[in-house]
Amino acid sequence: MKLVIPKTILTNIISQVELVNEESCGFLIGIQSEDFKSIENYIKTENISKEDKKKRFEIAPLEYLKAENSAISNGWDLLGIYHTHLDSAPIPSKTDLKFALEGFSYLIISINNQRFHSMRSWTMDKNKFFKEENLKILNV
Repeated sequence: MKLVIPKTILTNIISQVELVNEESCGFLIGIQSEDFKSIENYIKTENISKEDKKKRFEIAPLEYLKAENSAISNGWDLLGIYHTHLDSAPIPSKTDLKFALEGFSYLIISINNQRFHSMRSWTMDKNKFFKEENLKILNV
């Protein structure tokens, strides 16, 4: 599977997450086909984690419903979640695995010293293993 994201959307997400000194998170919404997921928009959400927000994120359940309703009202699908890892690699953690949903894309953005470092996208299969997704950035 390939995750396709316009550069303008990615630039907006990165500029927002670089401003925050804790894990940031949000939803990715768009169109899914057999071969790819095309991000058409994103929805920034609040990290409501009660643990160390520099190492954990949590999204309120009601925010999932709002994001799904927003996607549906635009004729899109809720495709996944983006979140940051501060000063660590964009590789799913044990906590990410624990809360991951099968088929969702997980775009992990590594932020070092509050600057974008790297990113990778992952999806969890039916056997609860993360597989890396191909990431294509469109120049739009």
